[in-house]
Amino acid sequence: MSDEELFYLGLLESDGRLASVAEYVDFEDMVLEEGFRYVGFAAKDPAENEEEAREKAEEEWDKYSKRDYYSIYLVAETDEYWVFVNGWSSHPGEIREYVVVYKQDYYETKDSWPAFELTEDFVRNYMAYTYPEGMWDYIYIGEYIIPDQDDLIFRRYWVNGDELEGEYVYQATLGCDEWRFYSDGTVEYVGFMPERISKSGFDNLR
Repeated sequence: MSDEELFYLGLLESDGRLASVAEYVDFEDMVLEEGFRYVGFAAKDPAENEEEAREKAEEEWDKYSKRDYYSIYLVAETDEYWVFVNGWSSHPGEIREYVVVYKQDYYETKDSWPAFELTEDFVRNYMAYTYPEGMWDYIYIGEYIIPDQDDLIFRRYWVNGDELEGEYVYQATLGCDEWRFYSDGTVEYVGFMPERISKSGFDNLR
């Protein structure tokens, strides 16, 4: 992609004329299969009631962050589990935005848990469920899954048109986030890759 092409995408993004390629699932539309237990969505142990489930969700979040969160919200309940979300924000993949806690009866009477299989469909489904409300204010222009030995790398590219005092776009920024999906079902957020910037050579291109 040339600098001119990048800057043009920034203009389109600033005007709201780009659609994101990322897929999201709203909380009310979530259907969590038990396979999510293998990628850390679910608490290690089940609970007998909602209060106990809330405590277990809090224990899960405490494992991954030293920062305090101000509340835990119940966003869904089924015959099999509770879904909780926490009241903080973070960088993508830094912490879990929500946790599933299975109900004791379902957990104990389940005949078997499915074996985990790392596939491209699984990766895309994971990403759609991880950020269900599209909380990151980016326009994603490309998503790629790259095999790396037994693992899969997921890259998501975004573009942003930076405005000067809300009048005109003076530069466009291209960024990329990267996750690594391991064959054992664990997921690691690799981080932000270096951003690329294309600046305008004109005072106003609109």
